[in-house]
Amino acid sequence: MPMTPNPASWTSPVAHVIKVNFDAAWSASSGKGGASLIVRNANGEFVGAKCLPFHAESAIMAEAIVCFQGCEWASELGLSEVCFESDSKELIESVKGNIKRGRWNLYPLLSRICECNSNFSDCNWA
Repeated sequence: MPMTPNPASWTSPVAHVIKVNFDAAWSASSGKGGASLIVRNANGEFVGAKCLPFHAESAIMAEAIVCFQGCEWASELGLSEVCFESDSKELIESVKGNIKRGRWNLYPLLSRICECNSNFSDCNWA
């Protein structure tokens, strides 16, 4: 019997909150990366999407770059209640203030992300 793969699922934020999903792809050999960002409302309706190229020194730095790009974009869109979502547990923990030992190179970007967060009346990380 063939197995059916589990479909990717998206969970909606609470009413009036806009969700910004972001992810990075990065190549260690070239340092090149690509970002994808998608914005949807609580009903799952499309608000916007972006793809961006960049250079980074590590996979976690690539995730942090994309995170910052997402924060800036949400601010430019004039969003006030935002949920940012990533598959990088380390990055989300770092944004929430749990910088792991040896990751101090993220500090400048994390500071900029925190500054950008002040543009939102409500900001959550998942």
